[in-house]
Formats: sequence, C-alpha cells, structure tokens
Amino acid sequence: MKEGICLITVAGMRLYADHKSEMVSQLLFGETFSLIESRDDWLYIEAGFDSYRGWVHQSQAELLDEKAAARLNRLESMISVSEGEVIIEGGVIKVSPGSTLYSENGTDSEFELNGCIYRYNGRSIKTIQQISEDIEPLALLFLNSPYLWGGRSCFGTDCSGFVQTVYKMAGVILPRDASVQATRGRDIHLLEEAAPGDLVFFDNDQGEITHTGILLGPSEVIHSYGVVRVDSLDHQGIFNRDKNKYTHKLRLIKRVL
Repeated sequence: MKEGICLITVAGMRLYADHKSEMVSQLLFGETFSLIESRDDWLYIEAGFDSYRGWVHQSQAELLDEKAAARLNRLESMISVSEGEVIIEGGVIKVSPGSTLYSENGTDSEFELNGCIYRYNGRSIKTIQQISEDIEPLALLFLNSPYLWGGRSCFGTDCSGFVQTVYKMAGVILPRDASVQATRGRDIHLLEEAAPGDLVFFDNDQGEITHTGILLGPSEVIHSYGVVRVDSLDHQGIFNRDKNKYTHKLRLIKRVL
C-alpha cells in the first residue's frame, strides 16, 4: 500500500463508506493513511491512527513517495491543543485541536514536506502526563462544537469521535466507534469510584451501546449531543437540563488507564 498524509481543510478530510454515501469518519490534519486503491478522483484508504477504512477525495490528500514517507517518520510528532492555523505559502489551513503536527527540531511545530513549509501558529504538546488531572481542559476545547455524524473535530463531531480525539490528545489510541471503545479498559462498578477522565457508555432499549462521553467528575459528563455539552450524570444516566429529562441510560464506566 502507498503511504499518504492528510493535508486538509477546515472540517477535516471526510471518509465515506463508498464514494456515493454519507460520511462515516474523518482524518484530522497531519494524520497518515495507507492507500489501498484509487478510482477516478477517489482514494480508498486505511487510516494509520485507528485503521478505519473509507473513501476520501484525492484533492484533500498529499501522497508521499518512499523517500518523503521515510523523512516524515523521522520527524517528531506533536498534537495541537488549541484552535489554530497552519501557515503555508499562499494561504492558511484551519486545524482542530487533536490534529497531528510535526517538528524538525523537537520544539516548534514547523516542518517541510514535498517542498512546502508548514508552520502551526497555535499551541501543541507531545502528550499529557495524567489523564485524571489534564483531561478536562482538553475536553473543554470542544465545548459547544456542533454535532456531526462521523465528525472528529471542533468544527463538528459525533460522540465517539469526540472521545477518540480527546484521548488522542492525551496520548491514548481508542477505536473509532463507541461499541468498540466500550471493550477497552477495566470496569468501574460504582459511579462514586469513578474519576475524571473515565469513559461512560450508554445503551438503547435493545442493550446496544449507542453513546459515550467523558466524566468530568462523579456527577458531570461532557459529551456530544446536539453540541458538545456538559450535563449531570447519576446512576440512571444523563439528565439534560435543557430538556428537563434523562436522555441516555448509563450502561458502563470504563477506565482506560
């Protein structure tokens, strides 16, 4: 398979189940992928971050030859922890928190690729140290981001995409979908024993995991529902203050680290 890097526009490079269907996921700026096949202007790819597969439009991707891919692998990767812009010759690319950046010197988020210089003007880190202490400010970067099925960015995200991207910023790789995320980590049996950064999962009437969020404390959860929002949580589930009712039924609490 041919290597590639995602050099994208505002909302992220969109992955489709096929090139005529709805979006199923996104790649954020700087995330790599492998090219499986191409068809007209469409590429069928596998994301390097989570192995998710889908179709993307080639106009949003930069394909690398073997030499360029090897050079990219030698650069130190960093994660954006603010909204910002990547400055390139002739314009800018807006990027979301959670995007992957690269550094020539290990400190500045600036790199050269295929003859083009990319310079990030926001804040970036290598990884955080403590999930329970540092996860809340990362999650709050997405507060009020609109819900978007298949989204993973602050410009639009679904529930599992939000969780996956926040945990990526924390240096933890999670699967893309909530039902698979729920298989990771160890069970926390009582809400009183949960800690900030623990994942909470919710099921439907058929017992299927359909929603997820991140605990900010034993009685608060941040999740993507309409927008990324903070709601009350108890043993029954999420209580939506705006609707004045429970909207999600609690099924599992998981601690990934």
